[in-house]
Amino acid sequence: MQTWTDHTASVTAVAFSPDGQQLASSSFDQTIKVWEICTGKCIFTLQGHTNSVWAIAFSPDGQQLASGSFDWTIRVWNITTGRCTHTLRGHTAPVTSISYQPLATPFPNSMVDNWQLVSSGFDQTIKVWNLFNGECTRTLTGHTGIIYSLVMSASLSKEIVFSGSFDETIKAWNLDSTNCFLSMRSPRPYEGMQITDVKGLTPAQKSTLKALGAVEAN
Repeated sequence: MQTWTDHTASVTAVAFSPDGQQLASSSFDQTIKVWEICTGKCIFTLQGHTNSVWAIAFSPDGQQLASGSFDWTIRVWNITTGRCTHTLRGHTAPVTSISYQPLATPFPNSMVDNWQLVSSGFDQTIKVWNLFNGECTRTLTGHTGIIYSLVMSASLSKEIVFSGSFDETIKAWNLDSTNCFLSMRSPRPYEGMQITDVKGLTPAQKSTLKALGAVEAN
């Protein structure tokens, strides 16, 4: 067993490179570190974010690493040189999740351009980024809470992504059309129960019932 201790604050995320030879870690210390698995050596310390880094993801070819931060930005790093190649701005709150997605129509003779980056955050939006010019091409809205997780479907269409939110839902999106075509939520024990005219409930009891699915008209 190995213990790597170079970070100077809590570690928020880790990610393996596609070939399994490297591990990236992000931290409250505002850095990303790239480690060599076989030796435990820190190859790079990537610096540039001005707040804690909460999300990291390797590109499928292992040549890039993307990071999302509480400074509201996403940075794209060249893993060979350790340099930041893009700083993506557009979120209006901390970025909590990022994922590389294949383009539905790949560009010929290009690897980098055949992937797009998808991000989510405290601003309740999902953004899709062009990695060639660093521009946001689409913004997906529909969640009513912080979006903390994104995952690409490995078996469905290349343009499908799933998101998980503090609004207690999982949504499925078609990135090509920006449509949310499925919203999933576990049934709550008092789902839809009307408590508008119920007497004798304290504010705390009403709050609890509504959290469990009850409805009260304004």
